[in-house]
Amino acid sequence: MCFSGDFPVRRARLPDVAPGDLIAIRDVGAYALGMWSRYNSRQIPRIIGRYDGRFVILRERETPMDVVRFWEGGASATGDDLG
Repeated sequence: MCFSGDFPVRRARLPDVAPGDLIAIRDVGAYALGMWSRYNSRQIPRIIGRYDGRFVILRERETPMDVVRFWEGGASATGDDLG
């Protein structure tokens, strides 16, 4: 999740990529989650981290019902009430 002022790097030279290729940019995205808001009822995305040489899911993506529960005053399925 990036915002209009987020630039991991400017004018980077990248290798050629093709459809189906995966690109990873390390050490980005924490600011977006740390500053998360419920503006426009955006769902909190899945959060993936790297631990002990493998990727792990740290938090599942919110569902539309999680967002509805938040606005109704109930806790989300993730147990958090970010906003």
